[in-house]
Amino acid sequence: MQTIIEYVTFETDPKHSNEAVKQAIYQTDAILAQLDGFIKRDLAQRADATWVEVVYWRDMKSAEEGLATFIKDTRSAELFAMIIQSSVKIDYSNQF
Repeated sequence: MQTIIEYVTFETDPKHSNEAVKQAIYQTDAILAQLDGFIKRDLAQRADATWVEVVYWRDMKSAEEGLATFIKDTRSAELFAMIIQSSVKIDYSNQF
């Protein structure tokens, strides 16, 4: 079975500190922990301030359903309010 890697990049409104964004991201750990097929998430930030989130899923179905649930969950609202929505990019790949 191949693991799916989800790559999410986004920018945040500069009025929010990096620490506030990290707090909002980590508050969503509880959502991910409840999702079937979730394996782990890594977080990084590029020199240009773009955030990079790498999420590992058991399979593509888990990734797609997980993303849909994550978006709808009200616990994501604080994070989404900080993100410049037009900057969000999501890609997937197979890990062998």
